Amino acid sequence: MIKRDEHNIICQHNPELPSYLDGGDSASRTGLLAMTDSIYDIREIPYFENKGLIVRHPYQYPYNNTRTTSRDQLIMYSAGLERGSERSKRIFWSRVKSFFFCQNILSIDLSKKTLCPDILSPSHISHLIKIAKIYWLYPFFIIGWPWLILDIMWSCFIKPKDESNQIIAMCNVAGIWALQLYVFLHYDYTVPLKIYWSKYPFRDQNEIEDILINYIKVRIK
Repeated sequence: MIKRDEHNIICQHNPELPSYLDGGDSASRTGLLAMTDSIYDIREIPYFENKGLIVRHPYQYPYNNTRTTSRDQLIMYSAGLERGSERSKRIFWSRVKSFFFCQNILSIDLSKKTLCPDILSPSHISHLIKIAKIYWLYPFFIIGWPWLILDIMWSCFIKPKDESNQIIAMCNVAGIWALQLYVFLHYDYTVPLKIYWSKYPFRDQNEIEDILINYIKVRIK
């Protein structure tokens, strides 16, 4: 079940606690759904970013602290951005300024520093370049796309049942070729989506699973 807070932002709910809405993964979910052309989430996209930095949730504490935003949030959120937008460019250049380290210098509860912020690989960097449409940096894809193919192979053969939302977002941004390759190599790309969104009672968001599966089917036709 998809549930949204008073700001119309998708949050994680708990079927046993009706008033519980957690925004720790709101950036990633908003980006994924905006990627699939959800008008509700496209409208909410701007509120997660300011001066190139993004938050997990624009209003919920502690998720509105930019120093907790991890790589998975960044990659999935950015997949929902308008290509070539000023927002996408600000996000890319903010990562350049940080030497391609992510923002998560603090733990999600702000209690302590992380050992090391997440590092962006060549495939992640290519992802942000493609979204920002920085054409003069497209030669970087010579490095980034082979790295993405390795990511795809890892997801398909080494971790075929692990969360696939991030690799799907990256493949979708890279192009239909990457999404088709992922689907072709995976024994059943719907399995990790079903495990992640439907298997565990605490998550209970099988609608997102259905949206992503249907979106992929249309894209790779």
